[in-house]
Amino acid sequence: MKTLSVLLVLVSLHFVMPAYADWDEAAEKREQAARERAAAAEKAQQRRAYADGIRGEMKRDGIDTRGKSDEQVIREFEAANKRRADAANQARAKGMDDMRRALGKEADGKSDDEVMALYSAKSQRDAAAVMRQTEANRPQIEAGVKEMTGKSMEQLMNMSDEELEKLGTQMERKYGR
Repeated sequence: MKTLSVLLVLVSLHFVMPAYADWDEAAEKREQAARERAAAAEKAQQRRAYADGIRGEMKRDGIDTRGKSDEQVIREFEAANKRRADAANQARAKGMDDMRRALGKEADGKSDDEVMALYSAKSQRDAAAVMRQTEANRPQIEAGVKEMTGKSMEQLMNMSDEELEKLGTQMERKYGR
C-alpha cells in the first residue's frame, strides 16, 4: 500500500512538473500589466466619450466648454444635475406639504401616494361643486351677459371672429378697458 502511495505521488508529479516548467512569472506580470493598461485605456476612452456627449448637451444649452478639461466638464455637468435633482425634490416636498395642508387632518399618518390620491379626489369633488354652482347660476350669468352685450350666450357662441372683434371694440368703448 505504501508503495502504491509513493508511486501515485511520483506519477502525479510527473504530470504537474511540466506545467510548472512552462510558467514564466515575469511574462505573467508583463501580461497582467498589459491587461491593466488596456483596461485603463478603455476606461479613459469611455470617459472621453461621456465628456464629449456632455459637451454636446452643454453646447445646445448655450454653455461654452472650450478650454475645460474633460474632468471639469463632467464635474460641472454632474453638479448641475445634482442641483436640478435637489430643486425637483424640494418642489415635490413643497407640493406634498401644500397637499397635506389642504387636506388637514385627513392626511395625518398617510403616505405620499395616499395623500396624492386623497388630494386628487378632493380636487375632483371641488371641481364638480364649482361646475354645479356655475350651472345653478347660469340663468343669472346669461342675463348679465345679455344685459351687457345685448346678445344671448347662444348668439355669442355662433358669432364669427370678425363679429366678436367688432363687439369687443364696442364693449371697450362702452365700458372702458
